[in-house]
Amino acid sequence: MIIVCQSCKTSFLVPASVFNNGVRLVRCARCQHTWREFPPQKGAAAQPTSQQTPHNKVSPAPVPTTAPVQTAKGAEPIKEPSALDLTETPAISKTPKTPFDWNKPLYILKVSGLFAGGMVLFLIAGLLTSHRYIAETWPSTKPYYQSIGLGKPAVSELLILQNVTSERRYIDGAMQLVVQGEIHNKSQKTQKIPPINVEALGPDERVIQSWRIPPAKATLSADSFLPFSSSIVSPEGTVTEVNLTFTEMPNDEH
Repeated sequence: MIIVCQSCKTSFLVPASVFNNGVRLVRCARCQHTWREFPPQKGAAAQPTSQQTPHNKVSPAPVPTTAPVQTAKGAEPIKEPSALDLTETPAISKTPKTPFDWNKPLYILKVSGLFAGGMVLFLIAGLLTSHRYIAETWPSTKPYYQSIGLGKPAVSELLILQNVTSERRYIDGAMQLVVQGEIHNKSQKTQKIPPINVEALGPDERVIQSWRIPPAKATLSADSFLPFSSSIVSPEGTVTEVNLTFTEMPNDEH
């Protein structure tokens, strides 16, 4: 049979047996054009003739003659099949569809839920363990921590030292530094009274001497006042300023 390149119109003569296995993938040796060539169609089976009678004789079939092959205008002469690259068309395999596995999305949701839960627990743990730093950095967060029993207010936020005075006096023939004042409980409930730290400062603002004043009683009711007084004999230097602060107590003692 004759194969003609669809691109350069070159003709090739190949045996029909090449297509016994069906469609072939061919490539033109001249222009490298590739196409799929189908096998030649089989001729229809011979139809039976009418019943032969003594009056009807069957004439012998004419001897077939080979007609000259007409090539397209401008095409090259027919070439041998060796100049044509013949390749079998690979069979197209149909991959069966894999049924959808519903366990995969469920597994992904489970892992995502565990991860999200772990992140929430980690965040909560960080907020609880760092509540002091967070409360000092952002004072507006203190009420939230206090509502869950954390970050209780400092003593200085509940008790106030006010009307504080310091002066030198001769008492029993000795010069003494006397410090007086009062404690005010400004909260709405009874508070424990911590000791008061006293620091006597000199002209250069250095601490000359320090001591502690114990409270006159252990607790002070809401919106109440408690006076205090303390003195030291013969200060070690010239005192120009006195600083008073409460001793901070653990949260569970507030």
